[in-house]
Amino acid sequence: MKQYSVLMSVYYKEKPDYLRQSMQSIYRQTVPTDDFVLVCDGPLTPELDEVIAEMQELFGERLHVLRLLENQGLGRALNAGIIPNGLRELLFQQLMRTKKSDNSGGLTKAVVAYLSYPQGNRGGVYA
Repeated sequence: MKQYSVLMSVYYKEKPDYLRQSMQSIYRQTVPTDDFVLVCDGPLTPELDEVIAEMQELFGERLHVLRLLENQGLGRALNAGIIPNGLRELLFQQLMRTKKSDNSGGLTKAVVAYLSYPQGNRGGVYA
């Protein structure tokens, strides 16, 4: 199966547990990504940085952390993550804002649906 990239942003107001849950969900996918770009939209709290350090150990070389010096807002942060990512297959993952511990099926379904479209008819997929 083709590989795909996941792009996600985080900013200082995010709850560390939500970030951890979201990143763990991406890690547990039945169709795993080999390229995960996390954009830190401005300086983060020490608690968020700790979660990112944990996840860097879990994901290894698959996780690429891009840190913006100042908060740019969601659109600009995601754009900053697309540029180094190039033209690979790209999926956007928003942080889970729910207490559900496993939302892994949603991203897997989005990946399968996205990769089944002909090359010219693909847009961004939000899971």
